[in-house]
Amino acid sequence: WDFQARYSPGGRTIAFISDRGGADNLWVMNADGGSPRPVSKEKEHLVDNPSWSPDGEFIVANKDFTSTRSIPAGEIWLFSLGGGEGLPLVERPGGKNDQKNIAEPAFSPDGRYVYFSQDVTSSPTWQYNKDSTGQIFVIKRLDRSTGEVEAVAGGPGGAIRPVPSRDGRSLAFVRRTPAFTSALYVKDLKSGREVAIYDRLDRDLQETDGSQGNTPAFAWTPDGGSIVFWSG
Repeated sequence: WDFQARYSPGGRTIAFISDRGGADNLWVMNADGGSPRPVSKEKEHLVDNPSWSPDGEFIVANKDFTSTRSIPAGEIWLFSLGGGEGLPLVERPGGKNDQKNIAEPAFSPDGRYVYFSQDVTSSPTWQYNKDSTGQIFVIKRLDRSTGEVEAVAGGPGGAIRPVPSRDGRSLAFVRRTPAFTSALYVKDLKSGREVAIYDRLDRDLQETDGSQGNTPAFAWTPDGGSIVFWSG
């Protein structure tokens, strides 16, 4: 079970998630598929949704924690290719009994910010039958220089899967529509203007626990003029 492959900034290494060690963990391999090696070695908490730091020395991912139910709560962790157990960047706001998801981390191009999606519905208990056209998830970002966290996108339909543009000026993300489909949006981070550029994506997973991500990952093209997105 190998999935969620991500090329390193230099293109020589691929980060991916694999259960070959007994649980879903973060691995890296050469771009040709050779020399696979583990970065995380979790036995209890699953790791997924990797994203590279701009310098290619670190990978940010979310780690899942379960408490009194099988519904996992997420935290954002930083892993070094040099070894170690990882460092928590964003912890569960409700503590060890929290059941709410934090996932889909992504570095800004300058490495200062880590964007992520967070379930902000009331109470630390995960609930069924949430209103997906209201607000379940919002996108936040951690300022690594100050430790402050701020909301960046949300509102009706929520906001998930943040992907900063290569120049850091825009943020692509996904939002649920009143027609119960999902739409790809781009937000100008300076002006705050949001534009829907495609509104016929497969329905996202905001009503679920979304432990492996709420919608498929996507990426900006190298010239920053287009976005590549998978849709079934």
